[in-house]
Amino acid sequence: MPQIILPVAMLLLVAALSPGPNTVVVMRTASRVGFMATLPTVTGIVAGCLTMLLLVVAGAETVVRGHPAIMRWVGIAGALYLIWLGNGLAGGHEEPSAHLPDTARALFVFQFLNPKAWLMTLTAVAAFGSASGRPSWLWLLAMYVAIPSACLLGWALAGTALSHWLERADARRRFDTAMGLLLAISGVLLLVHSL
Repeated sequence: MPQIILPVAMLLLVAALSPGPNTVVVMRTASRVGFMATLPTVTGIVAGCLTMLLLVVAGAETVVRGHPAIMRWVGIAGALYLIWLGNGLAGGHEEPSAHLPDTARALFVFQFLNPKAWLMTLTAVAAFGSASGRPSWLWLLAMYVAIPSACLLGWALAGTALSHWLERADARRRFDTAMGLLLAISGVLLLVHSL
């Protein structure tokens, strides 16, 4: 097995396990509607990332490298969107879920505004493409489906486990505020990095 597979797998694992916009949406959705109803959410996220990977492998990476401002503006737009979502969720609105993308289609599109997804994809493709004795791109495609799916399903299980506790209005409000703050903080950090 080529040496590049393990480092790229580790990159994908860390990115998928670390808290971010996708994990917050999955966990919160699972806490509200249960594990099985969260599967379309996970599918939308993974499909969006996989499509991004295919576009980057097909040549979008060349366009992005030739025009670094594109990535900068994607990063700024994505960060501002996360700050807006986080503020809406943490602000104590009666129905903060209206601010979160929750359909498979919305989360598919959301990946293209997610700076973390772009950074992970560009890094993985660059590392994979520059490796000596590069394995088939099918390895990368398989890792892009398997690793994020497993991690997001783990976040869904965590959200489902919290659902009974979150039936109390005060606990739900604290949870929504915490999830909103995590989204907003992610957005602020990404904005600082993009500027």
